[in-house]
Amino acid sequence: MHPVPDFFQDTDEPALLAQVAWMDEELQLPTEFFVRLLRIDSGDWERWRKGEAPLAEPARHSLRSFWRLVLRLLSFQNFDLDRVRTLLHVAPAGQESIRRRLEGPSRDAIEEITRWVTSFRFGDRYAPAPPTEAGLCPPRLQCL
Repeated sequence: MHPVPDFFQDTDEPALLAQVAWMDEELQLPTEFFVRLLRIDSGDWERWRKGEAPLAEPARHSLRSFWRLVLRLLSFQNFDLDRVRTLLHVAPAGQESIRRRLEGPSRDAIEEITRWVTSFRFGDRYAPAPPTEAGLCPPRLQCL
């Protein structure tokens, strides 16, 4: 197993910049993607990338949330970058890709996709509990 770079787990400004550079290079997520994801002006994005201006706090929060989503995708796909790129960029028949969903109008897209990815590993905690005999709940589930 290869060690991951320090910026994978760090949360400071240099780490955030390194995370963006890594996503651009390794996941092929260009400036246009981040501008749409964060709903900011491309000039503001470029000034932040060059260290000329701070990123607004709502955009910084969304960027950190997106990085956590990327880490979940990497973990879910056993750090296979080709598979993660496919997950991000290729849409299933009749659906939109994760990338397009993130770039779309929903401000909750990062949270929705994070919950979706997490449900593969841990189950969907928002789903109703299955019915049981005699009305007893299985351990760790809440009955409605």
